[in-house]
Formats: sequence, structure tokens, C-alpha cells
Amino acid sequence: MYQLNRDQLETQARAKIIWGEKPETVVVFLMSHGLDGNEAWGIVQEMQAERTATIRASGVKKIIVGVVLMLVPVAAYAAFRHAGILPIKIFGVTIAVGVYGGWKLISGIFNLVFPESEQGDLADDPEA
Repeated sequence: MYQLNRDQLETQARAKIIWGEKPETVVVFLMSHGLDGNEAWGIVQEMQAERTATIRASGVKKIIVGVVLMLVPVAAYAAFRHAGILPIKIFGVTIAVGVYGGWKLISGIFNLVFPESEQGDLADDPEA
């Protein structure tokens, strides 16, 4: 069987964690390539911590974007009131932007508070 060197092994294990594989599966992978159980668990826990930090950072970005987008209809309403008009279609679009911002805010809060609930490949999330 082809043996990987330590750097290659850690790189592949990190990729598996980022792709969302279960930690137990990655530990078995590392042990099948010659690492003992405690060392494999240590490496996987470190990589899980990296994944968690990445998800939380993504959550903070989503919260900021969400709050800014939620302010769009408020700013539009203020601008329209100041101008003395209220174009319904344009205001409707700004409300849709605000609703999308609310979804981003909620998603970001979940990423920040419950990072372990994020499943799958982190590369699929453009904000990760």
C-alpha cells in the first residue's frame, strides 16, 4: 500500500474535514496510514477547530451584510418621504432586499452560535 508522508497526510485530512466528512472517518483514515489513535484524534480536533473558526468568521460576515441590507428599505423610505414620493415598485424591491438581509442575518447568527450545525463542504459557501 502507498504510504503518504506526514504533510500529505495532514493535507488530505484537512481537506476531508473542510469537505464535511465526519471526524471519526478522518481519524480512521489517519490511523490507516500509520498514525496512532491519540495522535489522529489530536490532529482532527485541531482541524475541527479551524473549521469552526472559518464558519464563525463567515457568520460574522453574514451578520454585517444582513444588517446593511436590512437598512436598505429604511433608507429608501426616508429618501422617498423626503422627496415627497413613494414609488411602489422600487420600494417593493428595497423591501425584498431587506428581507434577504434578514435571512442573511439569521443565517449568520446560526453560523456564529451553532457552527457545528453547518454541514457539507465549506467551499460551497462563498462567504466562508
